[in-house]
Amino acid sequence: MVTGRQEADFFRAGDGEIEKIAGFKIEKPLHDDRKGRVTRRGHGQIFASGAAYEEQKEKIMQDFRREFRKTLKIVLVDFMPDKLYVYAPPYLTNEVTALFSKRAALTIKKIVKGNFYGRHPFEILEKIRVQK
Repeated sequence: MVTGRQEADFFRAGDGEIEKIAGFKIEKPLHDDRKGRVTRRGHGQIFASGAAYEEQKEKIMQDFRREFRKTLKIVLVDFMPDKLYVYAPPYLTNEVTALFSKRAALTIKKIVKGNFYGRHPFEILEKIRVQK
């Protein structure tokens, strides 16, 4: 599987072939208002403050987590691979691997850190061959 910040593609590889079996992309909100600030208050205290777009980033991550779990579950119902290769940006690898069930996590053979989303499937397959 190959992930980006808000998208993921799931591939099945074997016998020198690779095919995309699932994928999703979380869309960003259309507006780009970075001027606003948000402050969360309660009981006379300030709990958090920051730019309004930080809340959007968290919402996108929540949507990504939910969609990743849902898609992974659907993919693993069809087949349970012997080995899983995870390609994810370095800042997301821990978060992505935490979304796997215990059974699926045991099949992770290699985690490759980098931004591979959008690359041609043959490049991904070649990386698997080189990694072995």
